[in-house]
Amino acid sequence: MRRSFAAATAILGLAAASALATATITKRQARAIVAAIELRHSDLPGTSVQADPVTAQEQQENTQLARCMGSVLPSAALAFAQSPSFNSSVGGGQTSVNSATDVLPSVALVAKDFAADAQPRALSCLTRNVVDALEPGLPTGERILSSATVRIAAKIRGFSDVQATRTTITVSPPGGGAPTVAAASSTSLHLDLIAFADGQVEIELQVVSTPGLPSSSLEQRLDGILGARARTVLGK
Repeated sequence: MRRSFAAATAILGLAAASALATATITKRQARAIVAAIELRHSDLPGTSVQADPVTAQEQQENTQLARCMGSVLPSAALAFAQSPSFNSSVGGGQTSVNSATDVLPSVALVAKDFAADAQPRALSCLTRNVVDALEPGLPTGERILSSATVRIAAKIRGFSDVQATRTTITVSPPGGGAPTVAAASSTSLHLDLIAFADGQVEIELQVVSTPGLPSSSLEQRLDGILGARARTVLGK
């Protein structure tokens, strides 16, 4: 559901959204809003860019996750945009970053989404979702040794509805052998999801890092960029 309309139409939609920041957002305005907020290559200079369209498989996985958590189904969104992935390698570690923004039909549905995310069961749902997405792509001989999701602290200036989680997956190398050997030579993948909302708009930053933890300073900087764009677009 990417933007497919002319730039002039997008600008008109954004102007209308700013003028009606306290009113219900229309579908046309929603398309302009999600396109304006997403991360850009200029936000992460020096990274490589990889197109990251939402596939049919990912749509199915996202729907399954929403049903597990009891949150709003993705199909209910007025508009959705996902940025490309921005990838970097430093000192043997790898990091991949992207963002996603959607606009729901009402503030009440956003509240329902965040209430579902705050429930304890959301953590196990997220873990299962990541494992199911990761397992089919593992190289031959590798296997998942452990998986868990925990809540982490996150603050974004100007936003009170902020939720953040970290999912850690430990993967054995090919031919890891006995469990103790596999664990000693395993590698970890960490996925941070930081979500915040304003009115009908939901924004999520995703940072994947291996083998070390994601950079908190990077996350804070990108959250600040996304938050500033959201405030500007919504006329805050």
